[in-house]
Amino acid sequence: MKMHKVLVVDDDQSVLRAIGRVLKSHGLEFSIANNGDDAMRKLEADSDISVVLIEVYCGKGSDMDGISLARRMRRFGYGTPIVFMFDDVAPHPPRDLAELSPYMAPKPLDEDLLIPRLRAAFDAANASVAVH
Repeated sequence: MKMHKVLVVDDDQSVLRAIGRVLKSHGLEFSIANNGDDAMRKLEADSDISVVLIEVYCGKGSDMDGISLARRMRRFGYGTPIVFMFDDVAPHPPRDLAELSPYMAPKPLDEDLLIPRLRAAFDAANASVAVH
């Protein structure tokens, strides 16, 4: 059985460390990207990525925030499921997130919310592969 691999995109190193610990504790393999440009390079280089976990507002050192990254992924033909993370202090997530992905996870990190959303995205990725 194929191991699920998550590409985590966030520009906050403490968040990346926390997410890494959670993913490891659930036996999930992961790769880290600090911005959208880095994420696109990793997607091009690694066909084993099953899901991309993107912080909506990340973007330091890149011309892309999380939404721009998701749009670019779709424009370049990446159908990889996306789980968006956003700060729960924001009044609501940006409106156009739902058109890019149905999977959302609020921050600060809540393992009990994040893992089920990742599992749902993995299921979607598996269904997509089975159809082809």
